[in-house]
Amino acid sequence: MPHSSASTLGRARGVLPRRRVNRLAAVRPRAAQQASTQLRIATILTAFMMFKALAHAWMGRADYARAIHDLAQGTLAERSLALLLHPDPVTVWTSTHFVAFFGG
Repeated sequence: MPHSSASTLGRARGVLPRRRVNRLAAVRPRAAQQASTQLRIATILTAFMMFKALAHAWMGRADYARAIHDLAQGTLAERSLALLLHPDPVTVWTSTHFVAFFGG
């Protein structure tokens, strides 16, 4: 006997139903959904690291360190941001390549 509910459509086979505007169920594999989420997270982290490296290259090592030091003296949110923006080896390496590439 077939299921009358579209909400259970394909769950046993590893797919998740999604409702479209026209109320038809569109099925998307779970593996594709997980890969999509992982790709979004990787893209956000890469963009953040590139932002840090560009800011480090644009401001210079001393000005960037001073800005991070000033943030570290502020509120809890500013201290948290200073912790996240602290230059790590990848940021410094990437910023030196940005400076070499852009001729700064």
